[in-house]
Parts: sequence; C-alpha cells; structure tokens
Amino acid sequence: MTYDFEGLDLSYSSDYLQYLDSLQKKELSFYERMCLFFRKFPIILKPSKTRKEKLEKVIQYCELEIKPEDIDNSAFYITGASFIIFTILSFFNFTNLWINIALSSIIFYSLYTYPFFLNEVTRLKANSEMVKAIVYMSISLTITPVFVSAISFASRYLDGPIGNDFRKIMWIIKTQQAQNLETALSYFTDKWNSWNKNFSEALELLKQVEIYVTQEEKENTIREALTLIEETSYDVMKDYSKSLKQPLSIIHSFGIMMPVLGLIMFPLISIFLSSEINIKYLVMGYIVILPSLLFWYIYKVISKRPGAFAHSLSIKVTNQYKKIKILGKEVSLLKLSLMIGIVALLPAMFHFFSLGIKHHQIFANILYPKQKRCGKIMSCRFITKDK
Repeated sequence: MTYDFEGLDLSYSSDYLQYLDSLQKKELSFYERMCLFFRKFPIILKPSKTRKEKLEKVIQYCELEIKPEDIDNSAFYITGASFIIFTILSFFNFTNLWINIALSSIIFYSLYTYPFFLNEVTRLKANSEMVKAIVYMSISLTITPVFVSAISFASRYLDGPIGNDFRKIMWIIKTQQAQNLETALSYFTDKWNSWNKNFSEALELLKQVEIYVTQEEKENTIREALTLIEETSYDVMKDYSKSLKQPLSIIHSFGIMMPVLGLIMFPLISIFLSSEINIKYLVMGYIVILPSLLFWYIYKVISKRPGAFAHSLSIKVTNQYKKIKILGKEVSLLKLSLMIGIVALLPAMFHFFSLGIKHHQIFANILYPKQKRCGKIMSCRFITKDK
C-alpha cells in the first residue's frame, strides 16, 4: 500500500516499510478480491477522465487496493456473465429477454456505483468515530495539555478510519518526516473536511488548549469542542431519520403488501388466464428475484445509518469456543449444529416428499383417467383372449 503525501518521501526507511507491512495485514474485502481477479482479463470498459479522478479519490479515502480501471472492468464482465446465466435459465422458461435485461442492468448499476456507496459508508463510520476521537483527546488534554499526546492517546483506542489517520500522523512525527505537527495534519485535512468540516474545527479548538494558561479557559475550550462535534452527530442522525420515510414505504410495499396481494390475486387470475400464466415466472419472482432485490435495497439503506456508538477495540474470536466436550471428547460446534439441523429438518423433508408423491398421483389421474385406463386394460385383455 502506498500513501502519496505531497512533498513527503516515506519510501526509503526500512522501519517505515515494516510499518506498511503491518498496515497490509488487513485482509482484502470480497469486492477488492473480485476486482483484482478481473484485472487479469483484457480491459474493455475504461472510465472517463472525470470518473477516473473521482474514483481515485474514493480509492484513496477508502484505502482500497484496486485501480479505477478494475472497477469498471469487473462490472462489465460480471454483468456479461450474469446475462449469460439468465439466458440459459430462459431456455427452461424461468426468465425471458426483458427480465434478463432488467436484472443485468440492476447488477451493472450496483457494481458501477458501489465505490461511491462504499465511500459514503466509510464517511459515516468516520463521523461516528470522530465523536470518540474528540472525547479521547479531551480526556488526554484535561490530564496533560499537550496536543501531540492527545493524538497519541486517541490513536491507541480508535480502530477505524480516523484511528488509522492518527497512527499515520504519529508515525510521520516519530520518523521526523514532517517539520512540525501542523505539516503532518495538513496531509489529512482535505479528507477530514470532505467528511466533516466541524471535526477540523473541533481539532483547531483543542489545539488552543496548549496556549491558554488558566484551567477555566482550557475547560471551556474543551467543552466547546465537545459540543460542536456532538451537535454535528445529532444533526446527521436527524437528517437520516427524516430521509427514511421513502425507503420504509418502498420496503413495506414490496416486502409485505406485494407478496400478500400476490397470494390473493394470482389464484383468481389463474382461473381466467390459466394458459397464459407461467408458474416458473412466479417461482423465480417470489423466491429469488424479489427477496434478492429487497435484501440489496435494505442493505444499502441500513449501511448508510450513522453510528451513534462504534466499538473501538477489535474482538478476537479464539478457537476454544469452536469446540465443545461431549462425554470427554471434543466435538466441533459446526458439525454438531449441522447434525442437529438435519435431524430437525427430517420431518419437513418427509412431509414434502409425501406431498410430491400425492401430487404425482393426482397428475397421473388427470392425464390418465380411470375409464381410459380401464378401457385400455379391457382392450388388452380382449386382444390376449383373441390370440
């Protein structure tokens, strides 16, 4: 991972390379691995100059290990592969051409705009962490009125975008790659201003704590910085709650009202238009397409929720909780849960199996009524007698 700071060379130090290696320990996300996989394929769809500049800024802010060309190229190839899969399904009457085009368009739009959605989610995570950053710095400045020590104290307990930026600032100061703290902070000011200008103003207020002599002036300045960042967090939550009216109505309409109306209307429609209704379209629509679209839309709405509280310490899951002792033997919880699940599903499986046999008999009786079968049997008997 490379960080481009204007007028700052951080590439020659072996300690700094070790620091970069520690930053690279984080695992790549599924989206990053997907884009890197399609980097091997020829580039067909290239971003325009304006879009490329926007994507470069998004990649820098979100710290993604990809290039702008990888984003558009992966969107093109995945959309093409999806369209081929939908076309194969259309041969079995599960979809048709218009459904294929609509679903492929939704997939392409989601992948094409996903970096900007991710940038919005990162910004909201940073906003929730900014409140904690100011609180930690205020605690440190109350005890020791030194701004650098306040940043160092906050960087130990923050595990998000702001915590990473604070740790980079401390590294720049420790390796003396910047002349002073102001220079080190200036490399991140543009990013913080794009996320939340009030955070930069709160930092400026906390800087002034070192200047004031009396304890009352210091406390008033710290209180003012806390009030400023708290009001910002409150305004963000207020705006988000106001913007939920339309998404909730859409989720209610497509997630509750539409399935209920479908259960009522489709049996009535099938009586009059039985020859024109394809049952496979209903199965794909209600079991696959509608739940997938609802999941995608609800995920986008919930991901944009501003965090009122964020955990600063990463929780590590140890292997001791993945096994349980039964009769003195260690058994994997995953295998045990799968066995219990299969046993619990056996009655339902037998029930559906018996239903399938009954439906098969019903269809056989419809296709071959008793009289026809009896007629065939009698004719066969007469033929055998004649012979």
